[in-house]
Amino acid sequence: MTIKPDYNAPRPIAYINKVIRRYHNLPVELVRWNEGYHTLVYDTPGVYREHSIMVPYTNALPLGKWVIEAIDFAERVRALFGEEA
Repeated sequence: MTIKPDYNAPRPIAYINKVIRRYHNLPVELVRWNEGYHTLVYDTPGVYREHSIMVPYTNALPLGKWVIEAIDFAERVRALFGEEA
């Protein structure tokens, strides 16, 4: 039995990245650089892109919002690079 994540709850970065990879199969990782500066990194062979999100704390956004940001970012990268991404 698989337990689905609660998308309304704030979560630590490691858990957010686990959900992005396991449940949505995206080559996107969330990185926190310092206060108020988070980056989504899209990294595949041949394509590397970053997208900054300015929020003071990781738990300022619920898990669902981080996942939506990751999905939107991945779709934009794939639209730019097509089959390479």
